[in-house]
Amino acid sequence: MAGNGILSDEETLGENTCTVLVVNDNPDIRSCIKTILNDKQYTVLEAIDGKEGFRKAVKHIPNIIISDVVMPKMDGVELRQKLKSSSRPSIFQLYY
Repeated sequence: MAGNGILSDEETLGENTCTVLVVNDNPDIRSCIKTILNDKQYTVLEAIDGKEGFRKAVKHIPNIIISDVVMPKMDGVELRQKLKSSSRPSIFQLYY
């Protein structure tokens, strides 16, 4: 993991790490949330839209997803529905 607390797609998560996936098409908002969460020692994954968010959620199974509702490619509502219908464990999701 780079010193910024963000995992690349090739890295795996530690078992005792609380991981948050931030899904937002606005880089300033993602950066603000990432800064706050990194200060609290969370591992932060980022996605620029729901499509990328779904791919990362399935691969990394984060503890929490913080998602925008209005995004290109796949919005937050569709992301939620797709995650609920997948066979992955339940993930706590926040939408704003």
